[in-house]
Amino acid sequence: MRKLIRKISMILMTLIIAVGILWSPVGYAESDTLTFGFAMPALTHSYWIPIYYGVQDELKKFDKKVELVVVNAGGFNRLDNQIKQVENLIQRKVDAILIGATSAQGIVPVVEEAIKKGIPVVGLGSQPKSDKVLTKVLADDYGMGKIQAEFLGSYCKGKGSVAMISGPPGLNWTMDRANGFRDTLKKKFPKMKIVAEQWTPVSRPKALSLMEDWMQRFPDLKGVYTANDDLAVGAVEAIKAADKANQIKVSSANPTPLGMKYLKEGNIVGFAIQQTVLQGRIAARSAYNYITEGEVVSKVLTAVLPISKENADSFNYSNVLHPKEFKP
Repeated sequence: MRKLIRKISMILMTLIIAVGILWSPVGYAESDTLTFGFAMPALTHSYWIPIYYGVQDELKKFDKKVELVVVNAGGFNRLDNQIKQVENLIQRKVDAILIGATSAQGIVPVVEEAIKKGIPVVGLGSQPKSDKVLTKVLADDYGMGKIQAEFLGSYCKGKGSVAMISGPPGLNWTMDRANGFRDTLKKKFPKMKIVAEQWTPVSRPKALSLMEDWMQRFPDLKGVYTANDDLAVGAVEAIKAADKANQIKVSSANPTPLGMKYLKEGNIVGFAIQQTVLQGRIAARSAYNYITEGEVVSKVLTAVLPISKENADSFNYSNVLHPKEFKP
């Protein structure tokens, strides 16, 4: 496992940036104060809190004062809420909008309405499916699925039954992670079989319920892929309650403190982790640089990294997790 961690770390430690840098005639903004809107799908989810911290903290570094208007849709199933919130940001005539889409396709009309009215839009994490977005800031989600497959493949010694709790349907990040996991199993661990897969909202109770059902239906199950930590925690709780922690292990992404506890206890074999704080910083900087200097960066792909019990204590979390004292 140590060789696996070192190998993946060497490949992925470098920040990968795919960009198109142009200079438009926007010029320097004349106002002393700018207003950015930040539309998030679910502020209570573990993924969005460090991104929010990264955005907020980066804004403090700019020459101009930037006021941040934060709106929270309340979940990936609340597209109607997010559409109304973005419409309100347009009416407020904010200088830029940062957005994590509740629906890649469903949010496009209102996003393109904002762009048409001269408001640049930066996509964060779950992207609007529009080529008119100023900058797309995201992680290598396909690579995250690959890392998770490597962790479970190593634990299962290349054979056995696994299941997938794949997260919300129809989002670029969930689909890419799931594809990375499936493709890597097929290529590197062909004797491992996916016996069940469920697309589901990010919900610990839902993951717990799924695991209870799957442990009855698949008594020989050895591993579970989960799209993010909240789903992993629910799965682990069900596994522990069924006294199967020595048999079934979980792989996941973007750990919370409780997820890290389960990692160190051995219930979770490994995480693929995004540099979420860094993503927030890049999104804020991309919008600001466009407004003040006319700089256009079309896409930023941040590297993903593996965390296991072996490297958890020595890992540098500064670009990954918000400070403990930060409260959104």
